[in-house]
Amino acid sequence: MRQSLYIHQQGKRAYQEDSLYVDPRGSLYIVCDGVGGSDAGSVASEAVDESLITAYHNHGDVPVNLDTLHQWLMNLSDLVLPEAMRSDGISASTTIALVYISEAVALTAHIGDSRIYHIRSAAEWTASADHSVVRELYEAGVITTEEEMVNHPMKNRITRAINISDQQQVINPEIEAKDVMPGDLFLLCTDGIYERLTSQALVDGITNERLTLESRWDLLRQFCQVNSQDNYTAIVVVV
Repeated sequence: MRQSLYIHQQGKRAYQEDSLYVDPRGSLYIVCDGVGGSDAGSVASEAVDESLITAYHNHGDVPVNLDTLHQWLMNLSDLVLPEAMRSDGISASTTIALVYISEAVALTAHIGDSRIYHIRSAAEWTASADHSVVRELYEAGVITTEEEMVNHPMKNRITRAINISDQQQVINPEIEAKDVMPGDLFLLCTDGIYERLTSQALVDGITNERLTLESRWDLLRQFCQVNSQDNYTAIVVVV
């Protein structure tokens, strides 16, 4: 069984709109960050979580491939808000970060600014590219460092999400297959985790070999308790 740890805290927000799933079988991991306010975001994040978990359980013991994962995500366009919320004109959407691990391959998918880090060491790692305004500004050269992204006034503006109040939406996930090695780490997290951290600082903390993984995780939790304004949710998985 793969080792995994998670953090799931409301932070300084009035509502907890994040959700997560940690597979008891050690294959599927999901983090969602709902958007909508007045707890509407939690409806979106939990609905997406539940839809994917149901699809996964119905799939049985057959390994998941890229086509299957893509279809699960496309089926999220069928989700709708409860009638009471629709009649009030409430809008609700969510980001998603998903990792499915099978043998020597991991499938990853994300929409919005919930991230997936694939970490082999402090010097060898990759991170998913946020679907966000600041990421677009960075890629256009308007801002040039991650420190500027972390501190930019539009850092919370996302450009893609799963909107379960809009049945005309086009779901456009980033899906990849990654080769993995024993000891690799996958970190899935909402933006509340990294809102005061650069990616390198986050990776350095997670890979600090002077401490056990549990101790590194506790330090991250403590940092977020003090510094995060948003809900903060994360899962770390050891391959």
